[in-house]
Amino acid sequence: MKLFSKTAREPAAVFTVLLIGIDNDSVEELVSICVDDPCEIIRLHSMREDFSDGGIGCPKATAHFRAGGAPLLKAAASQKRGRDFDGYVLYTYQNVMQIANVVGGLELRIKPEERKALNEQIRKFCLKTGKPCESETIPESGSAPVRMDGLRTAAFLRMPSSGVQSLARIRRLLSALKCSVRGLGARELGVLADALLSVVRTDIPSRVILSYLLGVRKYLRYGLLSD
Repeated sequence: MKLFSKTAREPAAVFTVLLIGIDNDSVEELVSICVDDPCEIIRLHSMREDFSDGGIGCPKATAHFRAGGAPLLKAAASQKRGRDFDGYVLYTYQNVMQIANVVGGLELRIKPEERKALNEQIRKFCLKTGKPCESETIPESGSAPVRMDGLRTAAFLRMPSSGVQSLARIRRLLSALKCSVRGLGARELGVLADALLSVVRTDIPSRVILSYLLGVRKYLRYGLLSD
């Protein structure tokens, strides 16, 4: 499968992945990520509203997922989009925790209006995992970035939101992940590759994922845009 064009004279090679975030067997996040090499852009598009009957969540997407898993949901999303997806990545909030911890955590600036909702979500995750809440809740930090371990990162992603808010949140996490990955050496990148391949479910061949990670310094220059 050709992912990227080598010269500007070749046609634009676009690789599009469907991110499927689930909680138990319910679809909570549905995001299209499109990588366009000639433009050096990663475009994000929330498909939540495309599958929603109103309110938060993706009830229609969940129905497709329960009926035929990620392959059926990818087929339905491709039909909505009008073009096929090159692959899907299925993840849980536990997977988000694992990946954030593997890279040593993420640094995020938490907005004052987000802190209360985030701490409420952190307390829910603490009850599930048995971790003490005192060490996880976000203190008043002004404009200083906050170190986000796996639990904090998963809680940040899980905060109730609209599709637009959720997309903005994913964009912030991806930008923070880029900063964390930038400082990793070859050994740490190998650990990250093992973690990714062991915790997420995907129909993208392992060799393609590994090729992305091996060329990670090239992709770190890419900008992030939301449709």
